[in-house]
Amino acid sequence: MSDALTKVQPGMPLQIPARAYNAFVDAALDHQRRQLSTTADAQRDREPANVVLVRNESGADRSRFDILGITGPIITRADNAASFQSRIALRGETPTAVHAGRFVVLVDALPDGGIGRAYLSGACLVRVRMQDEAHTAADIEEGDASQLASGESGAASLLWVEPVAQRVDPAIAWALIRFGGGGSSSSGENSDDRFILALLTGVQRFSDANPDLPAYHWKEAEIDSDGATIEKPLGTGSKTTPSCDSLVVHTENSTFSVMADPALDGNLTDAAHDAVNSTMTFRITGTADTTHTVTSYRIQVGTGLGPLLRATYGDSGEMPPGAPPTFLVSGVPLATDVYIRVITTTSGAGTNHNIYVVQVGLNGAPVDTIAVTNHEINDPAGALLTTPTSGEYTGDIADNLTDLAIAWSTAPGATHYYVTAGTGSGDPNTDPTTWNLADHDVGGATTDVITGAPADGTPFYVVVWWRTHPSFDWTWNRWQITVTPAPDRRAINIEDINRILTESQAGLAGLTEIPDGSEDDESELDVPILVRIWRTTDSAGNDRFVCEHVAQEFIGEIVAHEPEWEDARYDVKLIKVNNTGAKDELVSFTDATGAAARAVTATNLAEDGTHNLPVGTRVLVRSVRGGDKPWITRYVFSSGGAFAVGAPAIFHRYVYDVDWNNTTCAFVVTYHWLEFVPVNLDGETYYLFKLDHATNPT
Repeated sequence: MSDALTKVQPGMPLQIPARAYNAFVDAALDHQRRQLSTTADAQRDREPANVVLVRNESGADRSRFDILGITGPIITRADNAASFQSRIALRGETPTAVHAGRFVVLVDALPDGGIGRAYLSGACLVRVRMQDEAHTAADIEEGDASQLASGESGAASLLWVEPVAQRVDPAIAWALIRFGGGGSSSSGENSDDRFILALLTGVQRFSDANPDLPAYHWKEAEIDSDGATIEKPLGTGSKTTPSCDSLVVHTENSTFSVMADPALDGNLTDAAHDAVNSTMTFRITGTADTTHTVTSYRIQVGTGLGPLLRATYGDSGEMPPGAPPTFLVSGVPLATDVYIRVITTTSGAGTNHNIYVVQVGLNGAPVDTIAVTNHEINDPAGALLTTPTSGEYTGDIADNLTDLAIAWSTAPGATHYYVTAGTGSGDPNTDPTTWNLADHDVGGATTDVITGAPADGTPFYVVVWWRTHPSFDWTWNRWQITVTPAPDRRAINIEDINRILTESQAGLAGLTEIPDGSEDDESELDVPILVRIWRTTDSAGNDRFVCEHVAQEFIGEIVAHEPEWEDARYDVKLIKVNNTGAKDELVSFTDATGAAARAVTATNLAEDGTHNLPVGTRVLVRSVRGGDKPWITRYVFSSGGAFAVGAPAIFHRYVYDVDWNNTTCAFVVTYHWLEFVPVNLDGETYYLFKLDHATNPT
């Protein structure tokens, strides 16, 4: 019998036997059955890649948009390798600290123990407790599966936040977030799971527990459009607290108004650091003159003593007597002599000028802070909180808790006061979270202490109640209070990757000579070291910082060599970083001599035991790591980029100073001359600044 499924050749008559037709029907029915049996699998295959299955192990039913911390897969590879590899199905629990950046958002409501869909990444809606309306990031809130908490950084970016006026609870907002892409930061900092490009600027012993491991002061860095390594504007680092680093009294008569703030080695008031321009904004305050009849005060800030220099940074203008003079000045450069003049004009003792020379910087001590804001004031004429006030917090903080002393003004006619405090901001008559910190009947007193108040940056709420008669209703006012501990801006232990691999006890740049001592014993690095820093966690959950060296290029000048050196080493004074812009103050150098020079020992790779280059030769120096001691930073160059000292220089005259001569009644102009010398690098000539001359060198 012939095969009923034999193919037909072109041109042959088409005759379909019954057996062939039935075979076609059977194949179609089989295909249809296969489609029906795989509908569920096909539906799952069409789920977006950012949606996964999760089992609710939080111990309670969960609503749509709730948060679960990821603890691992439901099915492990050991349980069933095929299922483990074919589909993502996770276990989720109430978030704790270990779930920061490791959470899902539920797509559907999910009973306890049930399995359902959840967003693992991407964009979705979620509830967020807004700790600060300026925050643009969020992450898990420990112990709370109903919402995220906003922060300066976190795993989720806040793309849109519900306006305060539209919220049911002012502290809780609906927000559109994007997460799962490596984190977010509102302060410009890198997230914890990414490296930070940084310049190590100083080193010190951190503690007796780590005598062989130096700790470093550092500044977050970035590469600008010119390819230069610069301090990152508003970036993080160790020394970041604005301070008054030096203060010299030039002229002072203490019977008149004297400068009370800033004080030597004290933190600046109302300070703001402009990292782009390396300038500072801060407040200057004088004392009140109680000796004379004052008609006005004035504060001037400038670059010198002359009439044209005394107010180059700012002038308060005349201020009335009665209150101490105060002035907020901006644009003051760091580490530069600044002249502050506090002027008192009197009706009987003339005008007095007290003059101070200060330098401001970023070496202050971090302080605890407290923020107090009105949350709900029902009676502005009633009891109002007088203590604490926003600013520096001087109370003790232990284990992120503090005992907060409060005081309030008396309410007219009040005979009885009551204090409640809690983490919630709901109805203080019915919501238990509004009195879970304090529930105190204080009688006729106007002070109280909230024991165990949060001191980790978490806001809480204080309500003061009062009534004027035992039969009258209570009236209340409420405040939001946030106590934030000082940021840890001390030097931190940073382990070099090469040091770990080689098990060396030396730190970066071979810093083994650092004297033992307290954490305040610091040595400034002659040449800042460019590194990548990773923040990791050890097995005990403690922060651990690891770094990797990043090569740099410098232009330098040979200043000496020792005949006994057999490996073509030279002492090279570093003049500037190659291809840097004017903003690079951290690692660009002026031509200097003596103690001010930044010199390194560098090897000429173009020589073999000889020293053919004369003192003064300009070379291109590179920092490298490797060889027999890979944990040490070395410097090398090639003599091919050198030029002979004595090549023609160019000079540029500029106005150095302008003053007024009272005798001749004329301006006195002082000129200086800048000297630039040519350097040939890779066949191109560059003119580099060398010296500032007070007299005409030509």
